[in-house]
Amino acid sequence: MSQYIDIPFAIALLIALGWTTIFSCMNPPGIRGFRNLGISAAYVLVVVFLFIAGWRAALVTWAVFGVAGGLIYISWEILQRVRAPAQEEKPGVSLSPLVHGLLAWPIMVPEAVEYALAELGVLRTPPPGAPQTNAELGDAPNDGPPTPVANPDESGEVRHR
Repeated sequence: MSQYIDIPFAIALLIALGWTTIFSCMNPPGIRGFRNLGISAAYVLVVVFLFIAGWRAALVTWAVFGVAGGLIYISWEILQRVRAPAQEEKPGVSLSPLVHGLLAWPIMVPEAVEYALAELGVLRTPPPGAPQTNAELGDAPNDGPPTPVANPDESGEVRHR
């Protein structure tokens, strides 16, 4: 079997997957966006390793990751179904992630891990209310002119912030 699985390619994919998963579990948008580099790296790696390892080894290695990714995603669906409250309708479990995983596993695996950790209470959602950007909502960008705001007493008079 090792003739069809390229170990350096598998290690490179595991590094990209680890990167994506770690940054997928972060809440701040600026940091969370780094996961996209891992997703992109996985797709670039498959193209590169098609030439380095040969098409058969690269595609079989990719397919093994895809099927494993599909199984991880199905495991999350099962966890979600098991932990659903009794009075609610149970979410379905589908086998389609096995097929989708062949192409989309670099996106599916970090998502499933993130969702499972949130379902188990390991990850917390950010507190609601405070904006997650440096600019206050409604402020003019780049110190531009003030944003007109309707008067709350419905007099029709326009005020500026």
